[in-house]
Formats: sequence, C-alpha cells, structure tokens
Amino acid sequence: MPTAPLPADELWRLRALSRLELLDTPAEREYDDITGLASYICQTPMALICLVDAERQWFKSRVGVEVMETPRDIAICAHTILGDDLLEVPDALDDRRFRDNPFVRGEPYVRFYAGVPLITSEDHKIGTLCVFDTRPRHLNERQRQGLRILARQVMGLIELQTRTRRESDLRRELHTKSALSRAIIDYAGTAIISVDHAGTIMTFNPAAEQLLGYSADEVVGIATAELFHDPQEVNKMAMEISLAAGEKFEGFSALAALLKRVPVLSTEWTYIRKDKRRLPIMLTFSVLKDEEGRAFGYLAVVRDLSDLKRQEQREQSVSRVNEIVRRGQHDFITGVDPVALMERLLFNVMTFSLSERGFIGEVISDENGACFLKIHAVSEMPWLEESGGLYRIEEKRQGPQRLFDAAIASGKPVFSNEPLADAWQAGLSGDFTGVRNFLCMPFHYGDRVIGLMGLADRKGAYDMELVGLLFPLGGFCASLFQALRLDAERSSAEFSLARKEHRLRQIIETAAECFIEVSPEGCVLEWNLCAEKDLKVSRSIALGANVDEFVRFRDPDGTVRSLLDFKASDGFGQSQEVVAVLRDGTEFDAELAVWFVWGDGGRTVCAFLRNISQRKEFEMQQRLLFQSDTLLKEVHHRIKNNMQVISSLLSIQSSKLKDEAQRSVFIDCRERIRAMSLIHDRLYSTGNYARIDFGEYLKEMVPLIASSNRPSNSQIVIDLEIEAIETGMDHAVPLSLIAAELVLNSLKHAFHGRSEGSLIVRLMRRDSTCVLFIGDDGSGMQAPSPGQAGVGFQLVESLTRQIRGRCEMQTGGPGAGTSIIWEQ
Repeated sequence: MPTAPLPADELWRLRALSRLELLDTPAEREYDDITGLASYICQTPMALICLVDAERQWFKSRVGVEVMETPRDIAICAHTILGDDLLEVPDALDDRRFRDNPFVRGEPYVRFYAGVPLITSEDHKIGTLCVFDTRPRHLNERQRQGLRILARQVMGLIELQTRTRRESDLRRELHTKSALSRAIIDYAGTAIISVDHAGTIMTFNPAAEQLLGYSADEVVGIATAELFHDPQEVNKMAMEISLAAGEKFEGFSALAALLKRVPVLSTEWTYIRKDKRRLPIMLTFSVLKDEEGRAFGYLAVVRDLSDLKRQEQREQSVSRVNEIVRRGQHDFITGVDPVALMERLLFNVMTFSLSERGFIGEVISDENGACFLKIHAVSEMPWLEESGGLYRIEEKRQGPQRLFDAAIASGKPVFSNEPLADAWQAGLSGDFTGVRNFLCMPFHYGDRVIGLMGLADRKGAYDMELVGLLFPLGGFCASLFQALRLDAERSSAEFSLARKEHRLRQIIETAAECFIEVSPEGCVLEWNLCAEKDLKVSRSIALGANVDEFVRFRDPDGTVRSLLDFKASDGFGQSQEVVAVLRDGTEFDAELAVWFVWGDGGRTVCAFLRNISQRKEFEMQQRLLFQSDTLLKEVHHRIKNNMQVISSLLSIQSSKLKDEAQRSVFIDCRERIRAMSLIHDRLYSTGNYARIDFGEYLKEMVPLIASSNRPSNSQIVIDLEIEAIETGMDHAVPLSLIAAELVLNSLKHAFHGRSEGSLIVRLMRRDSTCVLFIGDDGSGMQAPSPGQAGVGFQLVESLTRQIRGRCEMQTGGPGAGTSIIWEQ
C-alpha cells in the first residue's frame, strides 16, 4: 500500500497544528454536532474530524468509529491534505492507493470515503472533515457542497476557540499588569481622601473634587466620609465583617477593626456624587500613621470605575449579541424550522435589549413593484393587527405604519424615546398611544433594504449605542432572509427537476420494452430492467461498454447491423421489424425504434427494442387455429349431414318393414344416430368444437326422442331437473348414446297399457362427481341375469366403462331408473 507523501509545508503545518492546542483534548459538543450533521447530510454511518500529526491521525470528533487515533502511514486523510478540495473515493477496493489498507481489508471494511481538508488562515492543511461508508457509492453535488461548508465551519470553530483562548490569556495578563498599574496610579493622579478617627475629612484632592462634585472647602473639616457613602452598603459591609470576626461592629468601626489586621484594604464600592448620581469605584483603605507609628486616621484612594464598568457591560453586550448570532447560525445550519428560528431570534433580541415588544419582518415586492412588510415573528405591537400578515409600505402613508416607511426610505435606524412629543421625526401621527419608546432598524443586503426589526417599550432609552450593538444582528438577519429566499427558489427548482427526473426514470425502468441509450461512439449510457432481462446482460456490466458487445440486429434481407447503423431522427423514430442477435448467439424477433436526444453532453442515440417473439408465435398459432377450426367445422358439418341422411334412410326402411321386431331394431338405430347427430349440430351451432353444455343438450334431446317414440293415446309428462354441466367430446358422445338408450327403454316398456305417466331425467353435480339419472314411474323391472342382458343394457354398460363411470340400476318397482356416475 503506497504511503502518502509529506506536504511541501510539513514543518510549518505541524507548527500550526501545535499552536492550535487541540490534539488530545476532550470531546466537545460543538464538534460532535458537526460530525453528526456531516453523517446525516451524506447518509454515511461514519464521520470524523481528523487532525493529521507527524506520526498519527487523531480524531477530535467521531461518529460510528471506536478508536481515537490511527497511524498516519495508513491514513486516507493523509492523502486528502495533499489537495485543496474534497477527495472522494467511490470504492477503495478499486483505488490502488487504498485497496490494501487494513481498514479497507478488515474492520470497519471501508469502501467509500469523502474528505475535505481543514485549512488554516495561513493556508496550512491540519486535518480533514471526512465521512466513510461500508459500501461503494457517490455523493451528490448537494452533499459535496454541504461537506465543504461544514469543513469551513469546523475550521472557523477551531480558530474561534484559539482566538478566545488567546484573548483569555491576554485578559489575564492585562489584569496582572493593571493591578501593578493601579498600585502606582492609586497614589498619584487619582482621588485621594483622608479622614481622622472620627471620620471627619482632612484632605480632599482635586481629583476627588472632580470625581464627586464637591469642592474641598465644602467638605474639609466640615463633613464626614458618610457624605459619599450609601448607608445600606456600609451596614452590609459591617455585617459581613462582624460575621467573619465573630464580634459585632457597626458602621465604619468595622473597617477600623479590619484594618488593625490588614494594613491595606481595597474593595469595589459605590460613591454618591453631589448630584446624587451613583459612581462605581475602586476604594483602597489604609491606616495613616505618624512618625512614631501611631494611627491618626485613614487614607482612601478612589479610582472611578464607571468607564471600566461601561466597557465590561459593552463587552458583555457584544458577546451576547454574538452568541445570539451564533445560535441563529447554528439553528439555520442544523435545519431548524424558519418560523421557530425567527421567533427564537426575536425573543433573544427583546431579552437583550430589555424591550417588551418587537417584530422581525421581510421587505418583499410583488410583480407590480408594490412594497410590503411580511411579518415572520412578532410580539404584541399596537401598530400590527396580527402576526404573519402583509403590510403595504408607502412613502407618504399617514399613521403609525409610517414608522416602517421612514426606516425603508432612509435606510437608517429610526428611534424615538418620546413618540408623542417628536412624532414628526418618524412620521408618526398624534394618536400614536400606548408606546413609551420605539426603535426600527432596517436590514441591508447589498444596497437593498431586505428586512426590518422593530422594538418598543424598552426599560431605558433607545440610542445609537444599542443600534451599534445590534448591527451584527442586522447583517445576520439580512443574510438569513437572502439564504431562505435562495433556498426556497433552489428547493422549488430542484423539486420540480427531481419530480421530472423521477417520473422519467420510473417510465424507463418500468417500460415493457428494452430502453438503450448510447453515446455517438456506441458506449452504453442507459440500460433499463427490461434490457437486463431480454438481452441477458446486467446494467452494471452494460454501462460504459460498447453496445455491439451485447446485441446486434439482422434485417429481413439477412444483413447484420449495429444499432448506430440505423437511421435516427430528432423525434421518436418509426419502429421496424428486425431480429435481435445476442452475444450468446440466441435470437428473437423484435421491433426497433431509434431516435436522437440532445443533452448537456451532446447528441446521444436512444432506442426502444420490443421482443415480439411471443406475438409472432401467437399470430402463427392464431393462423393454425383458424385453419384447424375451419377444418373441424367442416368435418362436424359433414358428419351431421351424413348422420341425418342415414337417419332418414333408416326411417324410410323401417316404414316398409312388416315385422315389428325388425322394425324396432331400425327405429333404435335411427334414434341412436339422431342422438349423435344432435351433438354435432350443437357443436356446429355454438362454434366450440371441444366442449358442450350437456345439460342444454339433454333439454333438447329428450323431448325430441319422446315426441317420436311415445306410445299412442298416452299422456307422458317429461320431468326434467338439469344443471348446466360442460363436458368434452370424449364424454359427450358416450353420454348422449346412454341417455338415448335409457329414454327409449323407458318409453318402450314403462307405459304399455297406461294412459299417463312420467319420464324422469336428472342431471346434477355432487362435489367432484356428476350423476345422470333416467327413469320412470312404471311398474318396475327385473334386473337382468348375468349373460342375459339385452343389447341396450350391454351398450349402456360398455359406454359407462368408456367414460370410467359406474352404472347403478333401480329395479323392483314401482318405478325404475338407472344412474350413471362419473368423475368430472
């Protein structure tokens, strides 16, 4: 496995990494959030923030990885820091640099890798943000861009922490130096006040006069130090000293007691000026002693802390605003709902500015150029009727909404601490009541006002200092509005394009025809599921290969051609019949349509190939079936006609015979032939020459035989209960002969000497068997002895065996019948 070469700036790169003081530090949530987001965006099970040291790569944050570090000589990230942009390895097994890597060959079986170098402001690549997967794959462009953005966020977070740490070090150093400076300045150039044991002021230097507003003449020898002190603060100090000393002191006596043990006492305190304004100060107490060491009073060195307090407050305010912006950026990056993001942002700004009311709105324009304020987040505001509304902005509008117009028209903040008194400044009407003070700040994106933020009812006055503090917030809101707009436009376009691509992909993939797209050189660009099945080549093998390797085409004249040899047009091509010849030598009849498609890569050739072998086979079978049906129809027609001729001849011949026995034989033969003729007649009339509804046949056949064979002067009732049962010709003919024989037998023997009677015919289905019963209500008959059965019974038994059925006879009277039972 080749080891990554060292970067040209390796020495300086390692020094930059060392200065960051990040190696072997504990896990931090900010970094873990970014690796978790990288894993989510790229849909990979593993993600790392990796720092590449001299001999190892160490993981500051990890998702799906157990180890904390690995040797550098097997690190894929060591290759990533050689470049300036994302390194993507779709399949590590196909990359000679990584195919033998132990993490590719073994746990965790890395196949896919994508990493972006972490580049310092001095252009040194200290590590990577990377993602891994255990299967080969590709990132889409949005995932690649997201990974790049997150890598910049990692580097920004690292450098922010570095700056914060350095600022903290500087602050500590500054504090140390300030302590030394105060020790000097407190005794020169600062307010110095001395008092005697009774607290009467003995000295009051010019700095003290300037600080407290009193002249020395007003206080020296006249007033005591209590003039400048807050009694509550003095009493609180006395209580604390008493608790610590275990002895009760009151007033300044507590300080005197404390100074007996501590020669110098410094503390933050509060002085009250002559104008009653409170001053934060640093008060340093010490005991005044004469040359002999006897205490005669106390010295107070006073340093005004007002500027320092204001500066600390400003730094805290700046830090709080930066934190609000950082939280907003984090919410946006992590995909927090924009409505929730705006509401949280407004709440944080109102809290910071001590405002009771507020709104954040976006300035939008319609197609006619009209300007509106779209409210994204709002608290109770007297000039807004409801949240989420659109408010038209007009430069000359009168009334409370002129506040919006003034800020947009000027592009500058508009504020007032006495709205009713100076309503003209913001263009507000005189009935603008219920608001103590207000501020309206426009957000600029380039030279356009893209949004507004309004605040009202602050505990204190709105001023330019607050506006300056909120300036970074305005820039963030403007960028946020623009990002949301671009994101909405991009999402809409991508969604529309994705839907079209998905629809086209579904059509192609589910098509019942082979779809093939090839480059002008014949390389396969697209190969759908039907092509895999019919052409016997998987998509993974076909893509990128020459189409002629898998299929060629033979014209009706026998010429074998390539797909590119067929004439194509810019529209959908006309189909033509060909023979597809596959690489394994198999062939099938097909229809081929070829056309051109123009895309970003130029013109490609597309084709639909439909396998019509089954259709051809079906057409052949239809022709053969038509010929067979025609022939069979002719055969049945001729058989029926011939049987009718024979039946007629038998009728003629029987009419000439005098012998009744001979005449009966002719009549029986005629009825049997008529029964078979009726079968062929029904087959001929229905057009189905394979099966017949035997029930319908019986309904027609039984009355026909009965009409010509019933005894004279007899009223015979035909009792039919027949179900519809279809049967093939192999059963229909034997069953028709059996039925005819049994009906003739009943008509001959059951009704002699009777004027009326019933002929009973039943056809029914019982589970998997069918039953044909033919009987009568006559006097009954004796069962034939073995070997003594007549021709009719022998015929019935023979035909029953032919259909693999059984015959059951009902004898003994009254009434007689025979059941024929067979499997259907």
